[in-house]
Amino acid sequence: MINDVDETLKKILTRELPAEVLSQVSITFATPGNSLPNSVPLPAIDIFLYDIRENLELRTSEQLVSQAASKAAATTRLVRSPVNINFSYIITAWSSSTSNPEEDEHRLLGMVLQALLRYITWPVEMLQGILVGSEPLPRAQIGQPGYLQHIGEFWSAMGGRPKPVIHYTVTAPLYPFAPFDNVPLIKTITSNIQKK
Repeated sequence: MINDVDETLKKILTRELPAEVLSQVSITFATPGNSLPNSVPLPAIDIFLYDIRENLELRTSEQLVSQAASKAAATTRLVRSPVNINFSYIITAWSSSTSNPEEDEHRLLGMVLQALLRYITWPVEMLQGILVGSEPLPRAQIGQPGYLQHIGEFWSAMGGRPKPVIHYTVTAPLYPFAPFDNVPLIKTITSNIQKK
């Protein structure tokens, strides 16, 4: 499930970043610190998932009803409302340059920001795995601190030097409950009134 959110985000960046950039840059979900793991080739865009939690503002107990495909059938499918989950990332750029890495990182981070700003709502054709058919479509917030209020404390905890980051949170509807099939459909209500 989480990897489907990761893969959709990666697909958006792969589609939107210039081809000449993608041919030279790796996209990773590694844990950042003073550096990225040696297995990650530089330059790199690192999309680090640091928090997963339910979006309580969107919680609802409402149940959705879908009509059976056959008009002759007198049943419906009862589907529970989705659970909306916030996936919060910090995105950093890592340069291979030793002379002026900050300039390269800022340029790369700017391209990532521009690419992500094009998709406040994730497009249907980009959704991967369990996200396919999501209703409503996943929505993103860009540049909001989310649940990471003090970025300096984050870098201190990770043992790394501070770097500029893009805060990115996507809210995706997930359906953990199995639907109830063949729920009887009430088509008419009859009342019988008798006079005394």
